[in-house]
Amino acid sequence: MTAHAVEHEHPPPIHYSSRVSPAVLGMFLFIASEIMLFGSFFTVYFFDRVVNNGVNGQWPPPPFHRPVFVAGVNTLILLSSSATVHWATTSIKRGNRAGLQAGLLLTFLLGLTFLVTQIIEYHRIGFNTSDTSSSASPACTAHTSSWA
Repeated sequence: MTAHAVEHEHPPPIHYSSRVSPAVLGMFLFIASEIMLFGSFFTVYFFDRVVNNGVNGQWPPPPFHRPVFVAGVNTLILLSSSATVHWATTSIKRGNRAGLQAGLLLTFLLGLTFLVTQIIEYHRIGFNTSDTSSSASPACTAHTSSWA
């Protein structure tokens, strides 16, 4: 092998055009996209609340209600699943395979509980995809939840 061939055996080092590493830049872009996504959700919610102020200024207008209990339960489930993922990652860093498996299993079960809770709630408020004969939109369906 010649000296010239050894010199080009590997590709040249990566040239970064920014002082920010690609991993940090990717995280910043991800966080920015999440802020834009949830910002748009809140903007639509507040716009809807201002434009459709309900009866006598009451929001949401009767017969609708906010599912406060279900929202609280789902928030607790999501926060708990964050803790179980942290437990799993801490366990694997310490070489504790049983802790990793327990943490991931609990995270899976909490996620499944969250999804089942959402399915039950959406079914109660009328997001039933099997009924195509109804012309009313699901958002216009009043409901009473047994959770609250």
